[in-house]
Amino acid sequence: MQQERAALDIEVLGPPVALAADGEVIGAGNRFRFTAREGALRVYRPNA
Repeated sequence: MQQERAALDIEVLGPPVALAADGEVIGAGNRFRFTAREGALRVYRPNA
């Protein structure tokens, strides 16, 4: 199944977790919002 979203909100139930970008830890928390810019990233994965 393919879904396209402009943003994705994630809430971690439990203790805060570290968030890394490009291999560098940039902070910790329980709520994260990821946004996409059109054409900036393509993700490919095999059908499951």
